[in-house]
Amino acid sequence: MSRHHTKVKPSPRERSSGRRVTAMGVMIAAVSVVPAIWLGPPVAATSTLGPLTSVGCAPLAAEPSVEAPLYAQQEGASSKSDGWWCELPHATQVPGGLLPLRRDVAPLPNNFATYQTVYSPSGTAKDESITANGPPAIVVEVNVNSAVAPGKTARTPQFSSSQKVLLKKGIQANVLTSGGQTDVSWSFSTAGAAKYLSPVSYVTVAGFGVPASSVIAVAKHVRPL
Repeated sequence: MSRHHTKVKPSPRERSSGRRVTAMGVMIAAVSVVPAIWLGPPVAATSTLGPLTSVGCAPLAAEPSVEAPLYAQQEGASSKSDGWWCELPHATQVPGGLLPLRRDVAPLPNNFATYQTVYSPSGTAKDESITANGPPAIVVEVNVNSAVAPGKTARTPQFSSSQKVLLKKGIQANVLTSGGQTDVSWSFSTAGAAKYLSPVSYVTVAGFGVPASSVIAVAKHVRPL
């Protein structure tokens, strides 16, 4: 799997429509994803992170205003602007010292989109690239079918040399750690989930300069899992 990342600057039109993009690129079998974060040379994180602490899911001042797809709203999803962020899978705990920094939306081929929340230390510039040699960061990405009607579900990323980890009974994730970055990805199970989450295909928790064990722990505290 290719893990080369570059940062994308949104056009004025994208900025006005609320679709500021800085999402992580993931190559999967069903969907080709546009890479959008530059992964710098590996170095140890300079900040000391604490144990996991609870983090709320609240609106951010500069986040894109997005709504749930129409068919998700017809199944009970909130029609409120920005309400979709917290109905989608999101982190409920992150390492101490990390705070919600920003949210981005990256349009993908075949009517998919990646909804991304970045957690980084207080004071980190909102437009700073997420790199393995920068401040530690956790990025939670949710791949969603954004069409007006449900379509084919994308398959979870399959890394060429990944490890497996059990997040909870029945949910196994692929884990790849390399060059200061750890990716934990899994297919989202709709069993027992709200019907409006049917467009969610897979979730990725990426850690930059964060111990792999902490990234896996965050993945285990994504809700709904």
